[in-house]
Amino acid sequence: MKKIFAIVRYLLFLAILLFLYLFNNHALTLLLLIVGLLIPVISVVTFLLSVNKIRFAIAFRDSAVNREENTAILLKAVNSSVIPQLKANFRFTVSNELNPNDMQHLWELYIGPKETMSFAVPLQLMDSGSFKATLLDVCLTDALGVVSKTIRVNESAEAVVLPKEFGIDESVFQEYVGTVTEDAVHERFAKGNDPSEIFEIRDYRSGDRPQQIHWKLSAKEQELMVKEFSDMTGETFAIYLCQDFQDNKQMDAYFDVMYSVGLQLCRMGIAFSYCYIPGSGDGLKQVSVTSPDKVGECLLTMFYAKPRLNGLAELTAVTEAAGMRNILVLTTQPFAKKDQSKELINKDNLARLFLL
Repeated sequence: MKKIFAIVRYLLFLAILLFLYLFNNHALTLLLLIVGLLIPVISVVTFLLSVNKIRFAIAFRDSAVNREENTAILLKAVNSSVIPQLKANFRFTVSNELNPNDMQHLWELYIGPKETMSFAVPLQLMDSGSFKATLLDVCLTDALGVVSKTIRVNESAEAVVLPKEFGIDESVFQEYVGTVTEDAVHERFAKGNDPSEIFEIRDYRSGDRPQQIHWKLSAKEQELMVKEFSDMTGETFAIYLCQDFQDNKQMDAYFDVMYSVGLQLCRMGIAFSYCYIPGSGDGLKQVSVTSPDKVGECLLTMFYAKPRLNGLAELTAVTEAAGMRNILVLTTQPFAKKDQSKELINKDNLARLFLL
């Protein structure tokens, strides 16, 4: 509709010039009429010759941002041609990996000749997770609005939206581990005291976890070799992540608890591991947490793991894998039998942490 309006408007302008020329037969009016006829021809020809020389990009202003904080999408256009000013309509989507309903946006820019344009589109991401912004295409229109061309871009950028940490009283966990001194915390996270540090390499024994296999050395020696860690049994808790949220509110509360509990246990110097089952059902995964950075790494992994709506069904397998450790269960569901569990944390009745 805009293109039709632009053409009609321009034709009306030419009709007025033609009428004036026929009315007064003046040379100046004839010159204006000729120029008026040449302008759209020049505009269209230069547009077609130069339009493919323009390059586009998309990026997040911040690679990591806290939930509900302001950030921005950066749109960029590089025009290496001498074409007159163009109008560019950017069409891009923003989506959460765990909630792939794309939010589509349109943004309009004007690009001049030999110019690099960069513009920040304000954005506020309301949920935790890994977000992807994808520039789908850009519709370019010449200066007169007569011709246009849509250029497929399909370029993406990613950013992580972190959960909100909330305060957790140490007494919630000290009942099960005793008092931990500041010296103990320092000793646990000091260099060389990583409980996941490899202590020795030995032959595979029945019952060893696949995660312990040293694959490169096994291939070289033509037999299974296993990594023996310095403190495989020192973990106090195994936190099973049910990943059973069903909407955005549950998801945000779930990640708030996972993040806050993990950081609090690290501060207290308490050894623990995260356990989860990928959406593909490909066996139980365990991640030993040796520092706050490891909490962030595991959090990022879970941002890409598909939800499991019946995550509590695998508790038997988790119990067996955890061995002698206390099992904490992070879920959005209440336990049917209260005598089998103790609720340690309840975040707005949306996410719960139980001790089995």
